[in-house]
Parts: sequence; structure tokens; C-alpha cells
Amino acid sequence: HKSAEPSPYRSMNLDFSPPSHRPPPDGFSFLSPDSSGGVGRTDVTPQISIGALADAVFLSVKEKGQLNERDLVNLDILYGKTLGTALALLDKRLVQKVVSETGRSLFVVQGSQQDPYVCFTDYCPCHFYNHKVILAQEYLACKHTLAARVGDALGSLNETEVTNQRFCELLAMQAHSTESVGKSPFKPQGRARR
Repeated sequence: HKSAEPSPYRSMNLDFSPPSHRPPPDGFSFLSPDSSGGVGRTDVTPQISIGALADAVFLSVKEKGQLNERDLVNLDILYGKTLGTALALLDKRLVQKVVSETGRSLFVVQGSQQDPYVCFTDYCPCHFYNHKVILAQEYLACKHTLAARVGDALGSLNETEVTNQRFCELLAMQAHSTESVGKSPFKPQGRARR
């Protein structure tokens, strides 16, 4: 006689201790080698990615409008040393959200370089993002993208509304800064939304 399966819509208890120290949460499984040398599933429950776990933390932060201690611990486990530098950028108010007339958004983040980075919550033209996030896959985000994502979830960023044309110009600057890794002139030239 099989017990009833828990609802997949229950709230998630986000425990980020290493899988070897705990069983998978109800409704999730980990990949493991199978007898043929390929990768198989340890059970028939759905997979969850680190990105999905991060999304769940940010959704919780957005719903509450604040970071609590549990959120900080979870984000620290996911992002490591990047979290502290991202929070420092937010504390110094070096992150700005730019929104087009049609609602598209990007972020302008002043990093350690003279010129700011034009980035998104999931891409930045900085050297760290290109080498440590994309190529080496050692980190989930750079300080610029993480600061943008945390600030956006908290709703704490200064927002500037720009025309669609200006937004396209900023995107072109972002593309240019990808080539020169962070060297691009930037001035939002819009009006504050708050």
C-alpha cells in the first residue's frame, strides 16, 4: 500500500547543504551514474536546477519585499563571495534600473572600473562574468548581475524611464562594452520614475 504523494505545489524548504549529507527533498531527485556508464536518475521525481533554487529565493524576496536571515544564508550558499560585493554595490547605491517606454529593462551598475556596466540580471559584459561564470562555470553570477537581481527583487533600485530609441542606444553600448569588456560611455538621459 503506497502512501499519498505530497502536493508539488507546497512551499519549498530551501536547504542548500550538500546532497551527500541529506536525502533529496520530496519531489526532487539527484542525477547519478547508471549501470551503463551514463547518467541516470535516482528516482522518478522531477529534477530541480541550482537556477530554479535561486529563482525560488528571489521570488520569496520579491513577495516579502525584504531579505531575511534565511534568504541571506541561502543566497550566500548559492553565490558565495559574490553576494557580499553585490550587497556593497547596493548599499552604495551604484545600481540603477533603466526601463524603456515599452517596459523592457536593463541595469547600469558602477563597478570597480571607471565606466559603468550595462547589464541584465542574467548577463554582464564584465571580465569576471565572461571568465568565471560563462567559461569556467565557477560562479552563478558576477557582482553586477547579482546586485541587479537582488535590488530588483527588493524593489529598491532607482529607476529611470527612457525612450525606446535611447534604450536601443544603451543596448548598443552594452554590445560595444562586451567587445572592450566594460569600457563604454554611459549617461541614462531619461527621467526618474520614483
